[in-house]
Amino acid sequence: MEFYPIVCQVAFYPIVCQVMEFYPNVRQVAWVKESCETIGEIKYSPCGRWLALGSHDQLIYIYDVKSGYKLYTKIAGHSSTITHLDWSKDSKVIQSNDQAYEILYSDPKNGKQVKENQRDTK
Repeated sequence: MEFYPIVCQVAFYPIVCQVMEFYPNVRQVAWVKESCETIGEIKYSPCGRWLALGSHDQLIYIYDVKSGYKLYTKIAGHSSTITHLDWSKDSKVIQSNDQAYEILYSDPKNGKQVKENQRDTK
């Protein structure tokens, strides 16, 4: 479960991602299922624009929240199941870990891996 930082919305998983809004009324906002595998991790970006889903199919799915949770891009590069996602403070880079202990940095806008050192990323 992950809470949307701007309004009262919660995203649930593991097989499909169901986004529910709890204020002012309870209603389903989105139902996303791009992967045939289990969703292992879910994280909203700090800016509130993106929702990232890490799947057991070794892909990260980035959804555009402001466009009604439409799929924006897919990020590939992991060799095993994604176990954790984390965003930079400015929402420009997403860090992902997998069961093989790989740590990758990616640009959520184009889905490409970021090779530069991320030590001082804000």
